[in-house]
Amino acid sequence: DGATYLKASKTLDGRDWLAGEQVNLVLAGDAGTPAPEDATETDEGWQYALTFDANEELSFPNIAYTSKDLGGAASKTFEYTIFEDAGSHTVKDGSDSDIAQIHQGMDYSEASYTVTVTVTDNNKGALAVTPTMVQTQNDNGDPVDNAAVDTNTAAFTNAFSADEDMI
Repeated sequence: DGATYLKASKTLDGRDWLAGEQVNLVLAGDAGTPAPEDATETDEGWQYALTFDANEELSFPNIAYTSKDLGGAASKTFEYTIFEDAGSHTVKDGSDSDIAQIHQGMDYSEASYTVTVTVTDNNKGALAVTPTMVQTQNDNGDPVDNAAVDTNTAAFTNAFSADEDMI
């Protein structure tokens, strides 16, 4: 058996987090790809959301792999995506006006990361798990040249700017 460990970080620039404010970063995989425990099934496969309520770094749950996942092959590659779910940005137990207020002036991260995990049977009773994370879009949504992420941490930054009309 083997496992991979993936992390994500969230930063809010331009203001402090409000009490109860939160947003989700999501790890997603296609149907049939190994998933963390408690992942939610979707029409396309599955998702696991991490809820952030401060500038911080969190770890997604472990994804465990078994020889059964290889389907008899010596190795197999699985692909995952990490992205921000801007629609999840809310104020826990907040009023409609609280929730509307946090969206004003917010530029949400459109960053996206692809994680490719190669699982290989070493024929010694263990699996070798090799994850490779690349950033495919930056926070502005612009494509990047699949920049390798050595730390296996997907970083997302939302930028807040208050226009005079909003105050």
